[in-house]
Amino acid sequence: MVKQKNISILFIIMLLICVSCVNNKNGEQKFSEKSLSYVDLFVGTSGDHGQLSPAATLPFGLVKSGPETDPPGHAGYDYSVNLIKGFSIIRMEGVGCKGSGGNILIKPGFGAINKSSYLFDKTSEEASPGYYRVDFQTPAINAEMTISNGTGWQKFTYLNSGHAWIMLDLSNSHEKIISEQHELKGNIIEGSIQAPTVCENVNGVYKFYYNIEIDRKADSVREDGSVIWYYFKVKKGSSVNVKTSISSVSPAQAEADRRQEIGNAGFKTVQNRAAAAWNEKLNKISVEGNPEYVKLFYTLYYRSLLNPSDISGMSGNYRGADDKLYKATGYTHYQGWSIWDNFRTAFPLLTITEPAIMNDVCRSLADLYKEGKNSWATKTEPFPSARTEHAVAVLLDCYAKGITGFDLDEIYPLLKKESEQYTKNSPDQKLETAYDYWALSKIAVLLNKQEDAEFFSGEAAKYKDIWNEKFLIMNDKSDIMHGDGLYEGTLWQYRWFVPFDIDGMINMLGGRTLFTDQLEYFFDNHLYNHGNEPDIHVPFLFNYTDKPYLTQKIVNQILTKNFEQWYGTHNKWSKPFTGRIYNLNPVGYMPEMDDDAGTMAAWYVLSSIGLFPVCVGEPVYSLTAPIFSSVTIQLPGEKTFKIIARDISDENIYIQKAFLNGKEINRSRITHSEITAGGTLEFIMGNSPNISWGLSE
Repeated sequence: MVKQKNISILFIIMLLICVSCVNNKNGEQKFSEKSLSYVDLFVGTSGDHGQLSPAATLPFGLVKSGPETDPPGHAGYDYSVNLIKGFSIIRMEGVGCKGSGGNILIKPGFGAINKSSYLFDKTSEEASPGYYRVDFQTPAINAEMTISNGTGWQKFTYLNSGHAWIMLDLSNSHEKIISEQHELKGNIIEGSIQAPTVCENVNGVYKFYYNIEIDRKADSVREDGSVIWYYFKVKKGSSVNVKTSISSVSPAQAEADRRQEIGNAGFKTVQNRAAAAWNEKLNKISVEGNPEYVKLFYTLYYRSLLNPSDISGMSGNYRGADDKLYKATGYTHYQGWSIWDNFRTAFPLLTITEPAIMNDVCRSLADLYKEGKNSWATKTEPFPSARTEHAVAVLLDCYAKGITGFDLDEIYPLLKKESEQYTKNSPDQKLETAYDYWALSKIAVLLNKQEDAEFFSGEAAKYKDIWNEKFLIMNDKSDIMHGDGLYEGTLWQYRWFVPFDIDGMINMLGGRTLFTDQLEYFFDNHLYNHGNEPDIHVPFLFNYTDKPYLTQKIVNQILTKNFEQWYGTHNKWSKPFTGRIYNLNPVGYMPEMDDDAGTMAAWYVLSSIGLFPVCVGEPVYSLTAPIFSSVTIQLPGEKTFKIIARDISDENIYIQKAFLNGKEINRSRITHSEITAGGTLEFIMGNSPNISWGLSE
């Protein structure tokens, strides 16, 4: 009886494992379990496409331990390169400029000192969430790494007996180093590193502390400035483990964090913990459909869960942007911002799947205001960081969605003070400032400050002056990158950045028909730029016209088909790029398209399931046709929200009918509360537009 019971249990386990790879009656693969196995960490790591890395990290992890190729990419790694100079433990991915990491370069060696980079076989590379490995042939060494939140664990296995060494270069950086200090304590190295955040030293400086532990006593140690060599005698198949822990507080805190996070656990245990952490996050959304789309979905969902980073750890201790010490009690303090970018997509996505994390993000932003928030990074950042504009929109968006576990009233005076310093030197800055004024006016309403609400609403409405001057009538000067002092984009692309007052734009253009005509002209003439953020909401503006089916058509083209693009980050090209914008290969993204801390990845995730936050700050999502037959979102309280697309195919991309919890709806928007209440949104799909669907408010 016991033997038969064990066989039955084994059979059940095998069935549970196989449920993730069965086919349904339409031949589609279902991926309801083990979603991390569909993440391809090499997507977006080749050249100037995405600017990503296969480094091992946790969801919102502090340490990102991975390879540094020679030459490097912006995040230290370029898939097209077959030389590795070592492995670093910190980076901020996809934010455009170099900088933000590449620190504490660790390189294993064998025999004579070799300062050159190592050739490696690309087929030996392996990366999965929380793990990376590569094999070198000369010297014969296997390198593996995994992580906890604050520790990068590098394991180097030597395939020959003899004299081996580990080199640590404490001056390495993606851009440059400002200063480094270190102290050797036997097999322990402690110190601090100070380096630019992004774009050299223009936009801030970060400083962190570290404690490095090598698990065996060296036969000898040699120090040459910022470079240290540890020499060992090794037997064939033996390993040297290097645990590099970082902290914003002190070397002692870095060591304490390692003891608390890892303790006596072995490498494989730590790796399995990391995989489990990722699986828990990635399984918040289950999708079924075309296997290529499913794999791309989970790969990009992974990318949207990297930023910001947990710098308070299990102790709660952290250093603020003002270089003072604090303690986060009862919440996680996050740092490493690129809000100008990811407020548009990544944070709204997390309000659905990770409301508790977004609550802590808002508490962290409240901390940041108290510490003296800048629009860019400060000169005393505790971690690589970029931009913080539109934080007020993030705070409003969360509060309007019922994520209210932070003291908005306490920081309101600081929000007002920030508004006195809004920059309004160019047409794009005036539109972006108007957005923040609008968000501040809505916060004032929530806090029953009616006089302030009216004032800030009036300030927001002043966008109409610059809009009528620069954006009403378009001409041959409207398609110039950086024209009129614009940051990154053209007047055509910034024209639509008034998501808080779409009706106002419609009225200024002379009505809905003319507004629709102008939108069609914008796309028909390939003026749209998916390679940068200012106009990535524009495909969804057709939902505010009498042609919502054009949103369905254009979004599907961006997600699944060849798309013509003429713009890089700073220039209009002489010849267009025509191809898939998102690809399941190392190139991954269209040329010059930075992922920008998960912004463009989250655009794919949201759009592919049929939801998009056109106006962050309003608890509303624009609807489009999903590219999956089924989507299940896990919500707090054991609730789910399902999105079903009946009869979907590569040809059936248009919504014919829609039903919310069994009741037919004819609107192209859905509220946040309708999603978080749980239920089912069902689309009936067809191969031609239903021109009457989605026209109701």
